[in-house]
Amino acid sequence: MTNAKEITEFLNEELKIYDIEDSSCNGLQVENTNEIKKIGFAVDACLESFEKAAQAGCQMLIVHHGMIWDGIKYIKGDTYNKVKFLIENNLALYASHLPLDRHETYGNNGVLAKLLGLNNIKPFGYHNGTPIGFIGETDTTLDKIKSKEGQSVKVSGIVTNVHKIITHKGQAMLFVVIEDSTASTEIIVFPKTLDLTFQLWQDENKVIVEGKVSDKDGQAKILVERAELITEEYLNGLNARNLADDKLWLSLPQGFDKEKMNDLKAILDTSPGLSPVYLQINNGKVRKIKIDVKVLPDKQLKEKIIEFLGPDSWELKKD
Repeated sequence: MTNAKEITEFLNEELKIYDIEDSSCNGLQVENTNEIKKIGFAVDACLESFEKAAQAGCQMLIVHHGMIWDGIKYIKGDTYNKVKFLIENNLALYASHLPLDRHETYGNNGVLAKLLGLNNIKPFGYHNGTPIGFIGETDTTLDKIKSKEGQSVKVSGIVTNVHKIITHKGQAMLFVVIEDSTASTEIIVFPKTLDLTFQLWQDENKVIVEGKVSDKDGQAKILVERAELITEEYLNGLNARNLADDKLWLSLPQGFDKEKMNDLKAILDTSPGLSPVYLQINNGKVRKIKIDVKVLPDKQLKEKIIEFLGPDSWELKKD
């Protein structure tokens, strides 16, 4: 049999818990004294999870959201009850927050991407400059749409041919060919949809298309309901939405005057996004304020801020 220390050493190395900044105290948060014969898993380190793990005969519980964040300041109330229960039931507690999010094989995001059947999976979504998510191509590649007759699908591809016709009502509609790395297919853009998306349908444009598959004439086609152009702005928007729950805290050095504040705002304006910005001002006494700016806290902005304010000036916190 093994013990909590041996399991912890393995998990720490496998999950690379020290490779990313995190407010969670990742690793073994509470140890026990017995051998580990049974391990439970839960999302949150709540008392109910502890009770169910103990009832199931577990000697160790591994969670995504641990009990200790930025250290323990007081052991009272809910914290006291949790610590007391773990010790009395000799139940070890291990937590892995962002290291688990970003792990390609065992992490929540990586596993979900694989369960969805995404292809060409790549790192996506940044926390303090480190990717914690994954992005991939839709599970419905063009070579598979024939088997999805009558179903709604979402595919991406490159426009390779556009043919316009005029209906008997005098309205324009399009027959468009798109292709991805697996196949090409024809999509039909009816007048109503064309009115909203006419600027998309040009050769070499990369598009995301949603619609129903029709195989009425023996050849699968997609009847387009929605479409969007894939641009750098679109991808940045996905990243911004992924980081929208993060708050960016910037620590300003003493003597930070109005001119420097204007320079700081100019830097922040280079990376617009959805994450709110808070300032910690250290002029004699510490003040914390929220400013009327929202940013995309990506690696490029972090580098600019650290160069301007110093290495300890940047911190992203979950809302």
